[in-house]
Order: sequence, then structure tokens, then C-alpha cells
Amino acid sequence: MSRTGEKWGWIGGWLGSFIWILISSIVWLWQGKYLFAALGGGSFLMALALIFLLAPWKHPTMAYWKLMLPLLTLFVVSAVVFVLVSGGLQEPGNFSWSILFLAFLLLPLLNTGKRRWDDEYPK
Repeated sequence: MSRTGEKWGWIGGWLGSFIWILISSIVWLWQGKYLFAALGGGSFLMALALIFLLAPWKHPTMAYWKLMLPLLTLFVVSAVVFVLVSGGLQEPGNFSWSILFLAFLLLPLLNTGKRRWDDEYPK
């Protein structure tokens, strides 16, 4: 069984999660914030590399939480840096309670954390 849909789900889901960093980097480049644009571009490239390097079909016996943790960490760090670059939480439109929504990022770790790629379809 090829499990192509699951592979596209992993790649597409993570790419969709990190595309805002690429868009922000392009905006910062246009605004002349070259350092932030470079950091954002580097973060996006790092995420892109991690998406493929930590793909569960490449590590079929490793628990998903171990594969997702570096990506989620990069996501949270990127979000914090984005808030700081955009003026911090005191800036109008940035609400401190909005950070609570990041807690929902832990749900995949709780839902599928112990699962492994080989669990459902052993060889």
C-alpha cells in the first residue's frame, strides 16, 4: 500500500502551516527590512528541510511526537519572532490572549503522538 494521501497530507499540512513565514519575508523584503526578510526566508527553508527530513515514512518506527516536535518548535519560535517584529503585544491588533491559541498546536501531539508510521500497516 503506497499511502500517498497520507504523504501528501504530511507535506501539504506542514507547508500550509509555514507559508505565512514566506509571505511575511516577501513583505519585509519589500519594506526594506532585509534582516527580518533573511531570517524569515531562512526559517521557511529550515521548515521545508525538516518537513522532508522528518517525514514519518522515512522513520517508520519513530513516534510521531518526536517527528512533529522540531516542526512545532520552529513554528512557535517563528510566531513569537513575528509578533516581536510587528511591534509586540502592545501594538494595536496584537492581543496577548491570542497566544493562547498556540495551545491548540499541542493537540496533534496528544492525538497521534504515540502512533508510528508502521503501526497501522506492518510489512
